[in-house]
Amino acid sequence: MEAANSSACNNLHMDDYVLAGDYDNETLQEMIELRDLFELGVIDETEFSNRIAQLMDW
Repeated sequence: MEAANSSACNNLHMDDYVLAGDYDNETLQEMIELRDLFELGVIDETEFSNRIAQLMDW
């Protein structure tokens, strides 16, 4: 898969590969960083959801 060659790949988990075909590497990296911030408790679920929705153009 192309994502395996990206710089964003360093932080990818198995379920991230589902998104890899739909988004560019920069967007994927931002999604991963947001997920990490959410998991660490730095941002709450509402902020996480809103920022992911913006990245996905929802």
